[in-house]
Amino acid sequence: MALTHKPATVEGYKAEAAIEPYRVVKFGAADGAVVTATAGGDFVIGVADRAGYATGDVVSVIRSGFAPVIASGAVVRGALVAAAADGKVATAAANDRILGVAEATAAANDRFLVQLCIGARGNV
Repeated sequence: MALTHKPATVEGYKAEAAIEPYRVVKFGAADGAVVTATAGGDFVIGVADRAGYATGDVVSVIRSGFAPVIASGAVVRGALVAAAADGKVATAAANDRILGVAEATAAANDRFLVQLCIGARGNV
């Protein structure tokens, strides 16, 4: 599957810490700031685009549409996904906050597309 993505909404936020490309992000401590999400229960807001960011940089965050992400482990196409360690994604577990739906099957450290449908805790 080609990794061309069509983000519907991209917003700029200030990085409170370094953020790697294609990582899931959540709000930081300050208004208008983000940090890397690291767990399924995090209140995720989107995915950092292809550039890496240093502390203080303005991060382009994909908030809706399709976004490329990095798998933390095996993910099956069609599965609901949530944040995992290092801003990667994993198949969502019960009570995780949903990031979106996997558009492709992926192995650990693969880059693949997710249709963002950020929501509350899921009963998966």
